Amino acid sequence: MTDLAIPSAPAASPAAPATALPRRDGWTPERQRAFLEAVAEGHTVEAACRIVGLSVASADVPAYAFRRRANGAAFALGWQAAALQAREKLADILLSRAIDGQVETVTRPLKLRQSELESFMKEDDDEAQQVHRGADYRDLAGAGGRFEDGGCVPQARREQCDILQVEGDVWRHGRVAIKLPGKHLRPKPLTQRLAQPVGAVQRLGPAARRRAVEDVRQAFGISERRACAILGVDRSSMRYAHRRGDDGDLRSRLREIALERRRFGYRRLGTMLAREGIVMNHKKLLRLYREENLRVRRRRGRKRAMGTRAPMTLPQGPNQRWSLDFVSDTLVCSRRIRILAVVDDFTRENLALVVDTSLSGARVARELDAIIAVRGKPLMIVSDNGTELTSLAILRWAQDRGIEWHYIAPGKPQQNGYVESFNGRLRDECLNETLFASLSHARSVLRAWRDDYNYVRPHSGIGGLTPANAAGRVAQPNPPGHPGNPGLYL
Repeated sequence: MTDLAIPSAPAASPAAPATALPRRDGWTPERQRAFLEAVAEGHTVEAACRIVGLSVASADVPAYAFRRRANGAAFALGWQAAALQAREKLADILLSRAIDGQVETVTRPLKLRQSELESFMKEDDDEAQQVHRGADYRDLAGAGGRFEDGGCVPQARREQCDILQVEGDVWRHGRVAIKLPGKHLRPKPLTQRLAQPVGAVQRLGPAARRRAVEDVRQAFGISERRACAILGVDRSSMRYAHRRGDDGDLRSRLREIALERRRFGYRRLGTMLAREGIVMNHKKLLRLYREENLRVRRRRGRKRAMGTRAPMTLPQGPNQRWSLDFVSDTLVCSRRIRILAVVDDFTRENLALVVDTSLSGARVARELDAIIAVRGKPLMIVSDNGTELTSLAILRWAQDRGIEWHYIAPGKPQQNGYVESFNGRLRDECLNETLFASLSHARSVLRAWRDDYNYVRPHSGIGGLTPANAAGRVAQPNPPGHPGNPGLYL
């Protein structure tokens, strides 16, 4: 066999000396001091790193990582102090913008290939407030907290920001604004705003101003001097005490007369007091009148009769429920006439068509008595809220006869559908087809149409029968003047 030669390993070369790597940690004390000064001036972390010659995302130790190290504890404390100082400076900038604004010049292009320089006041304190909130969020996130309630500013800082906001509102609008104008609204220059009268503050009386100052003091925990400066209130008014009496006797007498004359205003009450020898200025009388809350309340709509409010049940036989309503028309001479229609909801019979130029509540009660004398008394009568049907005469008549009167809801004619359907047939088949020459002519035509409706005309709601057949009556019309045909020969 032939032996295989195994090659020997090459000899190891002598070790070369290791090259010194460049120092990666560039946070020298000088750079730390320069970084903190830049942060205190209001620069961002990235901008401060560029100022000191370092980068946040570079191979060097980042600023956030360095302050977490053991040897960066002092640097972390200095960073926090610098951030607080930057926020103080930001608050000053916010107040300056809110009061003075910033003049910005822009070039506005025109249609004729020209340009125009325009200067306006730019007040962008919303952006500064967002920066403030971002700083609060970062501080709390670094401390392991949670960002809640729209911000994590400490209570003292939040109150200070609120005070700055109130001061800016007073300087800008002359009052504490409920909602600041949007960016699309261009604010007026400071000279014009200061030349305008302070509207809401000047309209307040001394007592209201004192209450406003006390509210601001309790809400923000500031001194009276600063609260007066914010709201534009003179401090001398806080100590003023009026020498006017309470007018106790005059107030009591004014209340007594107002209770006796409930619909009298302050002028008539002043006349009544003048008769008793009590004369005063009308402005003082109006002030006492308002302070005692004696103003006459405006009547809202007319009073409506209540009647019964129980739900209506479907009629199961004749004379269980009647329905009433009025229909209007005119004669050839343009004289207006009114027609009272009474319908039995079960048999669909037309019990009466009363025609006249005027129908009062007492007249309606007499016509109902005439119908009851022939047909008997119904259990219930349904009507709308017309003035004739809600009069005292109708209410007394229903109470004396023991008849339940049901008023439908206002604006709901569908609740009185039987008589409304009858009114539609009456107008379509009779009133729109006939010109009435006189009142007697209208009565004769309606008498004939009523007989045809009750005894000849088929009714689809009762299976094609006539109302008289549905009631079990003889299918022959009553002659004129018959007691079963009341109200048409009046």
